[in-house]
Amino acid sequence: MRIAACVVAWVAWVACSSSPPESSAPAPVPKVPKAVEVADAAPLAPTPPRVEDAPVKRTPTKQQLAEFRRRMNAGWALQKEERWAEAVPEFEAALVAVEADQRALTELGWSAMKAGDFDKARRADEQAIRVAIDRTVKAQGLYNLGLVQEKSGDKEGAAKSYAASIALRPNRTVEVALARLGKSPRTAPPFCAPAARACDCILVHAFGANAEGATCADTRGKSPGGVMFPPVGGFHVFHATSERASWDYVLDEKNQLVAVVSGRYAEGARSESVRLDGTLVQSIAGKAVLRIETTTMASATRALAEGASADDVELEDVETRSVTLCVIGVGGAPTRCPLRDVPLLHVVVVDRPASGKGAARVETHADLTVSDDGVATVKHVKGPSDAALSAVMGPHKLW
Repeated sequence: MRIAACVVAWVAWVACSSSPPESSAPAPVPKVPKAVEVADAAPLAPTPPRVEDAPVKRTPTKQQLAEFRRRMNAGWALQKEERWAEAVPEFEAALVAVEADQRALTELGWSAMKAGDFDKARRADEQAIRVAIDRTVKAQGLYNLGLVQEKSGDKEGAAKSYAASIALRPNRTVEVALARLGKSPRTAPPFCAPAARACDCILVHAFGANAEGATCADTRGKSPGGVMFPPVGGFHVFHATSERASWDYVLDEKNQLVAVVSGRYAEGARSESVRLDGTLVQSIAGKAVLRIETTTMASATRALAEGASADDVELEDVETRSVTLCVIGVGGAPTRCPLRDVPLLHVVVVDRPASGKGAARVETHADLTVSDDGVATVKHVKGPSDAALSAVMGPHKLW
């Protein structure tokens, strides 16, 4: 069957369709719920970020950068000699010099685990996962956290961490670790267990072990930041907030994650924000298909190690526009989201001001089409591919 090509824009969505064989009889069309009809008729407009919500970035001083590099190099040297307990304070000192550096946190978590301090390793790994702007570093942090959870007896938590790591960066070592637990990426534990409270699952996902003092509330469709969501039966919007971050989660009727549609985070030289660009519900072959579009903006100032000059620093800005597709359940059937966070646009801008060479910009574009037989196809259009895009390339049956 030939699928007509279509162009996917930021907010507007033109569904692609194919012509059915002449001999095929039209399938019965189930009734679309009233809530879906309302959403289909009036797609929501994006919610602009508020000025007062903009995170503040702090650039390390030359002295802090020099101290950071000295401590990182010392920690790496001790790691090579497998002197794990001695490496730990070096990476901790590096984090005093440059707060919340993704690499220092990852190395601290690994060294602490090797030294047998699982509590310290868990805290470092969870913070590394939150602040990592680099997908590879975040995947490493998730793998490290999974090892700590596995060694601590938390097999289900470890399986979730391994599966999340693979989703960011397919890796044979992580696949082996997941298989060791009798799991595969497709059989990993759900976002929220049937008997668990939705807010408990959200707080763990958003803040990990550092959820003390954090709050979560069901906002019944409208977040404190003003994010609205279509009146899809059973869907709820939850607002989770802590001292440094706030996020809006959409869960389905089974308390499974649909999307993170809004939020912001700032710590040290690292910041991140998520905005909801728009939502649309369309009827395709009698099925109600929900499309959610979001943009994530992340920025980081990173100290360079091993041979860099004392005034050298790397600035990185990342923009990712993603799409999630869900098939809304009708007549008691559960909602399914077969495709989540498909990166249609991924832009990375890296600048080293001291080099005088200007910023380097890399863009990756992808295309997502949906045919009337329920097949969503993700195609790589241009630019370098990565693990996140490779993981979703090709056709996907929505129903």
